[in-house]
Order: sequence, then C-alpha cells, then structure tokens
Amino acid sequence: MAITVMAMSTKRALRSAISPLSVSVALSGLILGSLPSEASVFWWRERGNDYQDCTASLIEDGIVPGVAASACAEALEPKDISGCVDEISLNTEIAPNTALDSCQRVRRPEEMAECVTLIDAEVELAIPLEVMDYCTRSLLPDTYADCVVGVDSETDFVPTEVLRTCIAADYRLPVVVYPSFEPVIVPVDEVVPAEEVILE
Repeated sequence: MAITVMAMSTKRALRSAISPLSVSVALSGLILGSLPSEASVFWWRERGNDYQDCTASLIEDGIVPGVAASACAEALEPKDISGCVDEISLNTEIAPNTALDSCQRVRRPEEMAECVTLIDAEVELAIPLEVMDYCTRSLLPDTYADCVVGVDSETDFVPTEVLRTCIAADYRLPVVVYPSFEPVIVPVDEVVPAEEVILE
C-alpha cells in the first residue's frame, strides 16, 4: 500500500513539473512557426526589388512618378513592364508614355516589345505606332513579327497591307490541317463478309 501511494505521488510530481514545460515548448513552436522563414523573407525582398527597379526605370524614362508607381504596382511581373517600355522607347520613335499604355494591355510585354522593334527595324516605311497597335493585338507576337517580316521581304505590299494580312491569320485556325485523320468510309458493297475471309 505504501509503495502504491509513493508511486502515485511520484506521478503527480512529474506531471506538475512536465506540464508547464510542455506548454512552454508548444507555445514557442507556435510563435516560431508563425514567423516568416529566411527563404520567404528573401523572396519578398526580391519581389520588392523588382517593383523598385520597375518604378525607377519608368521614372527615368520620363513617366511621372504617380503613373510609374501605379503601373508597376499593378503588374504581376513589374520588370517585364519596364523592360517593354525601355525596349520600345529606345529603339523606335514611340514615346515612353504611349509605349507604357500598350505594354500594360498585353500578357507578354517583352514579346510585344520585340515584335515592335523587329518590324520597325526590318520593314521599310512601317509606321511605329501602327506596328505597335498590331503587335498589341496579336496573340503570338513573336510569330506575328516573323510573318510580317517574311511576307514583306517577298512581296511588294505596302506595310499596312502586310500587317493586316498577318493579323488576319493570327486569329484563324487553318481550314485544312495535314495529315488529316478523318475516318475512311468504305461503301457497303465493298465490305467482304467475315466467312469469305481466308486466313493463309
């Protein structure tokens, strides 16, 4: 009986000593778990730098701070926006503010910018603003630019006609796709009955 009482007393003592310690450890774990990890802090710093670089670049291009800040803040990839504006404004006669408007309207700002600069450089007498309008409307700016440059090099079309021709194809699937996998229909009178088929 004495041994049983002593064992129960020991258990109570251990519980009273362990419980506060367990609570403290659990609370510490919760607090540490709620703090941002080093990787997440680094990621946010990198994203913050992207927005900073974008805003600084647009302001340097001559865009007013308020417009530059809004454009970069609304962008999922801010560097793509500032890079788009830089490429267009530095390589064509298009003003940065005008370029920014188009860069914000597309899903692939950098590809759109490359489309504009390539056509502007390769297609003689092309009007930069018209080129940017068509590149902005294109679903595949890279392919569109290749189409315009290729067609222009082999025809006597004026630039506007080439731009229209390629943008029309940009939205339309080909009528006939080869190879064709349409089922072959065999006339009924040409079907050989199974019992007449001789296996060799």
